[in-house]
Amino acid sequence: MSLPPTSTTATATTHKWRFGYGSNLGLKTLREKKNLSVARFHVGTIKGYELYFMPGLNEYVEPAWAAIRPSSHAELHGSAFLIPNAEAEGLDKQ
Repeated sequence: MSLPPTSTTATATTHKWRFGYGSNLGLKTLREKKNLSVARFHVGTIKGYELYFMPGLNEYVEPAWAAIRPSSHAELHGSAFLIPNAEAEGLDKQ
């Protein structure tokens, strides 16, 4: 996926792009449930990756977590979003 450039150099130094998949896909979720200040948002795909689910403690217990892994013939659907650096650092720590 090719992302459009940010509108100003200032934005490029104060914000970072992230890619959401699974439950972190929609703009409403990012803003309301994740409390992120999304400056830009685009839906897209990343070729060569797939979504899979890691099981919980056992097969009868929720939750299971979504993750991604390389897969030569797959395409990962999701959303790219531009957020302030501090929020991106917070996501990176999760």
